[in-house]
Amino acid sequence: MRRTRWLLMAGLSLALLGTGAARAQAPIPGDGTAQVRVYELKHLATREAALVLRTIFEAGRIAELPERGVLIVADTPAKLDAIDRLLERIDRPATRRRSAAAGTAPAGAASADAASAGAPTS
Repeated sequence: MRRTRWLLMAGLSLALLGTGAARAQAPIPGDGTAQVRVYELKHLATREAALVLRTIFEAGRIAELPERGVLIVADTPAKLDAIDRLLERIDRPATRRRSAAAGTAPAGAASADAASAGAPTS
């Protein structure tokens, strides 16, 4: 029941894209090869993911459901396979990197500072 309601929402979103919002997007082929895939994003915002897809793939139609963390994409199977691979790589938890700007020195910087200050390095 829950999945059916969600698929109905997805279909409605794609139908709505057929109006003015879809005009700026790339057309999907009319030869019957177009497919629709639903992507549940775990870590990436839907707006960011949609922007990446529109920029890199010129994806056919994209509907965003940000309250659910879902993207619905209609395009050719080949493009959708490439989108699958890309989203697997970029929809990951953010990693924290420590840098010199954050108050830690990069590796090797301590020994360079010690040498420049005239302190013994061994």
